[in-house]
Amino acid sequence: MNRFSFKPIFVLFFIFLLWQNSKTLQKIELHNQRENLSPPLANFPPRLINVITLGHKDLYDDLITFWLLQHLIPSSNEAPEPLDLVYSRIIRVLKLHPKIEAIYLFACYSLYFRWKKPELCQDITTLGLQAFPTSWKIPLTQGYMLAFPLNKPVEASLYYQRAASQANAPKFAASFANKLLRKEKISPSQRQESINFFFNSPDSDLNKFFRKHE
Repeated sequence: MNRFSFKPIFVLFFIFLLWQNSKTLQKIELHNQRENLSPPLANFPPRLINVITLGHKDLYDDLITFWLLQHLIPSSNEAPEPLDLVYSRIIRVLKLHPKIEAIYLFACYSLYFRWKKPELCQDITTLGLQAFPTSWKIPLTQGYMLAFPLNKPVEASLYYQRAASQANAPKFAASFANKLLRKEKISPSQRQESINFFFNSPDSDLNKFFRKHE
């Protein structure tokens, strides 16, 4: 006869005690949800969220990604929300390291195109590379921000080099890195190619993401 296992009961009891005794966290959680500042459970550590969701953090990642997207994708004729509020929401979500790479890219490009703040992409890149250390898409995005809107070619070349060193990176990453390091001009058509890679191609990473979650 198999022995009755008390382990699941102890895990659930631990979660219950933590929830009951974390009054400060609960107050912060309720305040942020009322103000729509962060998604549910955003003030808890990612490891604890994994316990609370019984190991299904991938479903929670979908939830917080959709929550953030509703604030980044405007409805028709809607004015942009205040930058400090949007940026705070982005960082709150991405600190939870959702395993959906496209949201890091989309957050960066949203801050650039909609709020004209490409310099804020740096913090997103840092969080993104913590979640995806072998990514070429995240450093490629940071390289774009530094190379073009911020006009920092040498710094940009380092990110393009990092992108080029990863498997399956597009060929233009290495080319851009070399040109920027030598401070050679990148043509408008080449610059547009890098944007098309993320947005306009049916097979682009962002388009795949939106099709998957339609």
